[in-house]
Amino acid sequence: MMSKKKRTLRLNNKKRDKEIDADHAAAHLPEELVIENILTGLPVRTLAQWSCVSKLWYNSIFNDTRFAKAHFANSKNRKLNLFVDVLNVWARDKRKACFLSLENDFKYRSYMNVNLPETSEPVGYCNGLACITLVPKSAKDPASMIVINPSRGETLSLPYFQPNNGGCEYLCHGLGFDSLSEEYKVVIIFTSKDNTKFITMVCTLGTKSWRNLVTSVAEISPPPGCSPFPNRMVSKAWGNIRTPATLCGGNLFWRITNREVEEDEVIINNNQYEIHYNDKVGMLLSFDIHKEKIQFIRLPAECNLIPTPTTTAMINIVVEHHLLEYKGYPCVAVFEKTVDSGIHHGRHRRNTQTSFCCCRLTIQLCILKNKEKQVWIKGESFSVQVKELGLLPGPFCCYFDTTTATTASFPTRILSISDQVLLYSFDGECLKFYNFQTKHLEVVRSSSCDLRSRGIFEAKMKGSPSGNGIDDKDYKEDDMYCPYLDYQLHAQVENIHSLKTFIPAGETRTFDQFNDFIQFLVSKDNDFAAGWVDTLRKPVKIHAFF
Repeated sequence: MMSKKKRTLRLNNKKRDKEIDADHAAAHLPEELVIENILTGLPVRTLAQWSCVSKLWYNSIFNDTRFAKAHFANSKNRKLNLFVDVLNVWARDKRKACFLSLENDFKYRSYMNVNLPETSEPVGYCNGLACITLVPKSAKDPASMIVINPSRGETLSLPYFQPNNGGCEYLCHGLGFDSLSEEYKVVIIFTSKDNTKFITMVCTLGTKSWRNLVTSVAEISPPPGCSPFPNRMVSKAWGNIRTPATLCGGNLFWRITNREVEEDEVIINNNQYEIHYNDKVGMLLSFDIHKEKIQFIRLPAECNLIPTPTTTAMINIVVEHHLLEYKGYPCVAVFEKTVDSGIHHGRHRRNTQTSFCCCRLTIQLCILKNKEKQVWIKGESFSVQVKELGLLPGPFCCYFDTTTATTASFPTRILSISDQVLLYSFDGECLKFYNFQTKHLEVVRSSSCDLRSRGIFEAKMKGSPSGNGIDDKDYKEDDMYCPYLDYQLHAQVENIHSLKTFIPAGETRTFDQFNDFIQFLVSKDNDFAAGWVDTLRKPVKIHAFF
């Protein structure tokens, strides 16, 4: 007969076993629940580590579009990281585009590098995707738009030829998302040689071809209160550089100048009409991503003046305008720099760190509150005395450099993140950005990044500035220079959608090596590819579609 002590011990053991089983059951959640409710909320770097747990987790993270959508929705609700994109970096005789994240500890971390055959320019950013363009050597050569997903390490190349066999003027470009059809679109706008038409090339990701939309100048509705446009009008990008579009809502915006063309009825000696040009008028050019329509938007009076320096006996005032998105609305930031006219403010160099700057920067935000009625309102204004920022190696006082001929040489830019406005600059060694709301200056030097990222900065610093707006006689060994279009700071949302989802149905071919793909393209017996996705990893590297 079992003793009382043994019975008590057996009962205690059963009770303990039940408690262990209950704890184990509570800890073991169904995998589907873990994937849907936990993994979709993790950052990309953590997901890459957890993808090794099981085949189900791997396929969910990398191949499930529903998981990607849920993860993207959660990413938008998290605090956005700042990304620094540095283009045209020369390393080992190769030109690269480099994408780096700026983490919460203000240290750079390299996300991906892309080898490029030609000089590149930024096109735009949308939902975690970046887009750059390769600049062809001539208008008749094939060009290419490249959509990049830094979170996945993938690129989508979309080659094209300029319309009219290159017989048109390149005006602007952008990347946008149509929320109604849930489609991404790459947009390029040209003007005809005779200045009578706008030719818009549109490529919807997931399709095989570019579409050409032709709009005559006379068909475009004028802004409220303005007379109809003439048959001919010269449109140029602001500052004569192809700046990327500002994406706001369902529209792409560019700052441009228009100049109406008038023709006299008098025939001169060479039997051509005499042409007169009216004064330049600054406007916004908008492109409705869903309707695919062009519209001109009149600027308020304070934004429609051509920026020129004004000098008095004691001060020098320079005004510039910059387009950005602010709190969901298109916005023109009117910058004014005031400086003692007796102080020389040329391009700053590192050996001027012991000098204070006496510049005062004032920013007035003008917000387009109603696009249809073209109603502008004055928003917030900010002001800062540059010397209040402490001893700086520039660059904010040389934001307006009157000695340069084009905007492409300005070293400083502006960025809006939600309700925050940042002034930032990158000189090849460090990134500086100043928050006007918090009045906080952050200086992130290349020494604060990993070895891989540090090599990017070192390579960029070694690049020659010749031909980029600096006279050789003014260039010294200790100068650092990074052209206006070679760096972009922007807020980044993580997007793990694979660019392979944009491969359209039809003929496709895969290549294990990029060189094999290039040899295939140059062969006269093969059709020219409509596009290709480079996964930058093995076993299958290139997915081409025709």
